[in-house]
Amino acid sequence: MAIIWLIVVLNRRITDAARGRTNRVLDTMALAKAAQLQRRIDANRASRLLAPAACTLGWFHWMRYHSLPDGSDTGELESALEWFGTAISVSARAPIPHEVRRVFTDGHLQQAQAATEILERMHHVDDQAALDHAIELLHTAVSDTPPEYPVLSAYLSHLGIALQTRFERTGSLDDLNAAVTACLKAVTMASADDTGRAAYMSNLSGALRSRFACTGNRTDLDESIINAQGAVDEASSTDPNIPAYHSNLGSALRIRFVLDSALDDLNAAVIAGQHAVSASSPNDPQIAVYLSTLSETLRTRFERTGGVADIRAAVDLSRAAVDVSTPGHPHFATSLSGLGLALRVRFEHTGALDDLNAAVTASRAAVEATPLGHSDRSDQLANLGIALRTRYERIGALGDLDEAVAASRRAVDETPSEHVDYADHQAKLGLALGLRFERKRDKADVDEAVTVNRAAVDATPPGHLNRASYLCGLSNALQMRYRHAGAMKDLDGAVTAINGAVDAARPDHPDLPRYLSALAGTLQSRFEKTGALEDLDAAVTANRTAVDGILPNHPHFAIHQYNLGVALRTRSETTGAAEDRREAALLWSRAAGSVSAPAASRLRAARACAQAIAELDGPAAAVVMYRAASELLRLLAWHGISDADRQYLLTNEAGSLAHDPAACAVTAGDLRQAIELLEQNRSVVWSQLLEARIDLTELELAHPDLASKLHRCRTVLDEPAHHDASPRLRAHAASRTGGIGIPIEDR
Repeated sequence: MAIIWLIVVLNRRITDAARGRTNRVLDTMALAKAAQLQRRIDANRASRLLAPAACTLGWFHWMRYHSLPDGSDTGELESALEWFGTAISVSARAPIPHEVRRVFTDGHLQQAQAATEILERMHHVDDQAALDHAIELLHTAVSDTPPEYPVLSAYLSHLGIALQTRFERTGSLDDLNAAVTACLKAVTMASADDTGRAAYMSNLSGALRSRFACTGNRTDLDESIINAQGAVDEASSTDPNIPAYHSNLGSALRIRFVLDSALDDLNAAVIAGQHAVSASSPNDPQIAVYLSTLSETLRTRFERTGGVADIRAAVDLSRAAVDVSTPGHPHFATSLSGLGLALRVRFEHTGALDDLNAAVTASRAAVEATPLGHSDRSDQLANLGIALRTRYERIGALGDLDEAVAASRRAVDETPSEHVDYADHQAKLGLALGLRFERKRDKADVDEAVTVNRAAVDATPPGHLNRASYLCGLSNALQMRYRHAGAMKDLDGAVTAINGAVDAARPDHPDLPRYLSALAGTLQSRFEKTGALEDLDAAVTANRTAVDGILPNHPHFAIHQYNLGVALRTRSETTGAAEDRREAALLWSRAAGSVSAPAASRLRAARACAQAIAELDGPAAAVVMYRAASELLRLLAWHGISDADRQYLLTNEAGSLAHDPAACAVTAGDLRQAIELLEQNRSVVWSQLLEARIDLTELELAHPDLASKLHRCRTVLDEPAHHDASPRLRAHAASRTGGIGIPIEDR
């Protein structure tokens, strides 16, 4: 039915109600016609019929307000005032009740409406001055509105939204506390039949969830979930905010899962997120938020269960969020950043460098799409730093690490020290600095890593979600400095910090294996200093628990296996227990065959395994493992990184690999194989170090496009995924029916 005819039909019913036939505005047919007119007008606010339609809807709800019994009419008055306000904003002479016009001339409704329009614009533009003005208007509207006016709840809830929005930009806890207070008053003052009650509860849920993230107060999270669920339960089927209610509920449930590890919460969060996406329209200004929120929830479930379908869907949803939020949209940069996170997590599962490269690209684009001074820019910089750091750990390109440090430092510099994310950005900077210290051995880097990690810990109260992670970062930095300078106070501090991290993490926390591995490292360092065997035994136990607590296809699984092997070897050297060394060799062989692990980790494990086999079963038994280790050199120093990076990796990781295999063959009496191995390894190392290939310099000068294509072809041919020593390792395991009998697995 056309808008004009809906206006005519409803006006007839309004006239009949004014003559005493109140059922004409109370029956279901009247409600259906009003809802139909509202949908038509909402879909076309530019219509020339907006003023008469708004006036008609205002009179419809006004008559219902006067016709319904006391106590069940509150929502009608609010709706009437909202539509009358729309009518006179379009046409000052719109026919509205005299007492309503007096309300508008009192000023508070116009102030609230002006503030609401500003908040609506904030979905599309970022304007701090306008946001401050909206908050001032809403404060005035709240103070000028008599307590008995039902619209006061709406004003309070909108004030809460505005204050929370400003908190997200400034990190001011005062704003967030004020937002919670305003939203709580809105819910408390609203009657049970207030049509806005569901929205008030959802807004309160969001404010409480944000405060929990800052303070770790569990009561806030529990109350957030109660209110989010209440909003979903109380919403009418025609409520346009239903997608937001479900999305808020999903976010709160996901956070509770992170705390309690209750899979029911996580599954319910996924369902809520799916409802939010399916219930939203393509032109919903928040659709990118719903898509990104569901992506984050699926990513969390993948990290818990390993379900590949979840991470694939998470990446697809993040791509969809980017697609629906065009450049300039407030959610465009955050959608890009979310895509980078999803791609990086998928890389950690598959080891596909395409995903990791795309993650870096998306994260960098998110930074570029966020203007200087924007509150989200520091988060985008921090995420870029993580992606670059991950790529450095995978391929060893120093340029990535330097850029990761720079991005992480800018994230700290662009975050006010009182902002709730300041500590998190400091901790991320500490991780990048620690990695660079290990590469460059510049003491200034490790000193700064200790400083920023300690500051992150000091700024984070006990019980905070991130405190364990920050303690682990501090422990790692202190241990690095201890190994560099030998100060016992650094080692003692490292042990204290990592024990705090382990104690703060629940038994099934996804990062607990990392904390346990770090604990084992500090205990082993202390054993090497003091000779206390109980420290070494505890290191073996911690490493073993770390291995047992991580999925076999995780990139860090091989690293934890390698660390356990090192602890067992150390104990074997101390006690003479051969079974410890045999288990270490078994662990190293599995780590060497793990295709999801970084090449450097695999090569390190293969060398250690070959050395252990030589000691246990004789040099001849180690030759095949050494040969397989040699093949990993191509993975380590591929041509996608610079010559300097390749030289560093070969110098530090290849070690004596050029001659150890040949020495084993000589000892075993196989001179022919010794010469073969010597030439093979020498040729690999020297060809990589000296770049024994065609020099493209002259071609680049004469035909730059052709040189670029040739370089890309060379890089693709040297892509690590195309050169894998795992088949050789498996063949070695299959051929050995005696001795150590090492199984090798592609995980």
